[in-house]
Amino acid sequence: MGIFPFPSTCEKGSHEVTYTTQDGQSTTVKVSTKDPKTDPGKQVVIVADKNLQGAFTSDGLLEWQNKVAEITSNSDNDRYWEDKFVYPTGSSKLVSGGATYGTVRDVKSLYTQTYVNHSMSLASTNAAAIKASNKGKVVFADNLTFTGLTVVIDHGSGVFSFYENLSEIEVSVGQMVEKGARIAKAGSTG
Repeated sequence: MGIFPFPSTCEKGSHEVTYTTQDGQSTTVKVSTKDPKTDPGKQVVIVADKNLQGAFTSDGLLEWQNKVAEITSNSDNDRYWEDKFVYPTGSSKLVSGGATYGTVRDVKSLYTQTYVNHSMSLASTNAAAIKASNKGKVVFADNLTFTGLTVVIDHGSGVFSFYENLSEIEVSVGQMVEKGARIAKAGSTG
């Protein structure tokens, strides 16, 4: 089984993907992408919080992107995940008016900044348990500019999951967690 992540902005059509296995063997395969079943849409977000307004600039977005790239630049070769991933909230219900994967966000703050959302805004009650979507190792557990208190789990083989806008983190970097293990409490810190 292989997982080939494509950005939401990837054009539909045929793409060549080259991957290297743990034993050093490289293989190139053709993968076809198609338009999503539904349009993720566009969303205008107004940032009224004066403490966050300065972060929503080109420099702030670049700083966040660089930090995410740093966090995900090194993945364990071992595959930790097992079977299907589960929703960390126990439900696929989205926040009313929340973004889905691929939603174009037009952020109005001190500056206007547009970016493509690469996550889903899952609905939860404040302080509800957030659980690991699959087995893996915690590689980040701290505050990030746009996403507030954030946990990142490396599931191995280049697969990561992010848990954002938390009110409390209950795991630490380096800790191995099982699928469904409690890792944090829901919040709105981002």
